[in-house]
Amino acid sequence: MSEAVDLARLLRDLVAVLVPGDTDWPSGVDAGVHGMLGARLLETRGEPGVEALSRALEACGAPFTPLDDAGRIAVVEKLEREFPALFAHVRTIAYISYYENPAVVHAIRALGQPYDPMSGQHGYAFSPFDPADRPTHARGAWIPTAEVERVDLSGLEHLGGAA
Repeated sequence: MSEAVDLARLLRDLVAVLVPGDTDWPSGVDAGVHGMLGARLLETRGEPGVEALSRALEACGAPFTPLDDAGRIAVVEKLEREFPALFAHVRTIAYISYYENPAVVHAIRALGQPYDPMSGQHGYAFSPFDPADRPTHARGAWIPTAEVERVDLSGLEHLGGAA
């Protein structure tokens, strides 16, 4: 089998564990998340990023093909333990790609939830803040934005200030 097919199956099988789906929700594989994972890894980390994921999965027990469900989950759990930064990056890409998928958006909206998969483009509508809505319980304080003052962090070396 070719390396290209092996890589495609590796990404597909990883996504199948991360986002399994059920009768009401498409799996990550059905939603094409494995393709988005590969593309976004290339965007964020280049070819070395894809190769690093492949090597890390192999070090953790992949390929997934001969494994049962418990074995596949064990590979992904080991990836999370032994390569936490890489795992977090891959999981974030997979989840964002999943929740942007039109089929998943449809499933969310079918629950009666308003959902915009690309809310960063135009945001969600909020009513303007009414000062009459500020807390009246006399705990804490409310400062109007125009009266907010910067805090001097120059003495806090661990936050990048000069000592």
